[in-house]
Amino acid sequence: MELRQLEIFVEVVRQKGFSAAAARLHSTQPTISRIISQLEEDLGQRLLTRDNHDIALTAAGKIVHRRATALLADAAAVRSELDDLAHMRRGELNLGIPPLGDILLLPLVKSFKQRHPGIELRLIDGGSFALEDALNTGRVDLGTLLRPINPDQFDSVPIIRDRLVVVVSKQSPLARRRFLRLADLKSEALILFPPGFALTNRIIAACQTAGFHPQIAGYNGQWNFILAMVENGMGLALLPQSVVTSRPKLQAIPLRDPVMPWELDLAWPRGASLSFAAQELIALVSKIK
Repeated sequence: MELRQLEIFVEVVRQKGFSAAAARLHSTQPTISRIISQLEEDLGQRLLTRDNHDIALTAAGKIVHRRATALLADAAAVRSELDDLAHMRRGELNLGIPPLGDILLLPLVKSFKQRHPGIELRLIDGGSFALEDALNTGRVDLGTLLRPINPDQFDSVPIIRDRLVVVVSKQSPLARRRFLRLADLKSEALILFPPGFALTNRIIAACQTAGFHPQIAGYNGQWNFILAMVENGMGLALLPQSVVTSRPKLQAIPLRDPVMPWELDLAWPRGASLSFAAQELIALVSKIK
């Protein structure tokens, strides 16, 4: 018993005859008759009685018709849902973003939702190390990771290119400087993201390369709160230039020697089978980068 046989059987009943069903299905009456006969042979039951040009369902035919109608409806629903998924009308996408990426990724998220309003986009925040683990364990489909990224472990496309600046209160003597070297911060207290964040590790390693271990004023996982701490003279911070905007009490000073890039890629496990939603977001990033 095949789905196509059931489709033809239901159409014969709907059209109340073989000839009408054949015309509806763009087939011939002998072909339709042969398929119904084969279905009856497969089931071992007569499904229709034929009296001149009239047909009627047997008791077995009524059972098969009821079940066939339900099966065909389910099959149509499956095709519809798969078509929705293929054409991005439905589905979900789990996207991992770092604390500093939320506001910067907002235009991308907005553009994706405008294109695909039926996709449920779940944003999961965490540092790069946590997001790497989430990618490897399947908790997120795509994640924004801080470069450099291990190419043997992840495939990726560039998403944000920025550099770190020194953020100080405008009341600080450093606010008058045109630029700063990392060594100039030897006696300054830094406000960092919590230990274990890739950016924190990178800043500490760069300070050690410059010949000192940084003084730590405190740790916080929210960049807005870090900026508020700097505004209140509790220390200074090294943050991407793009997040230090419209802060009249803060001064962003270019960092030289070394210049420290802050670059995010949209990443996924190397060789992973990606959903339609994930593929579409990757394509959107590649288009607008």
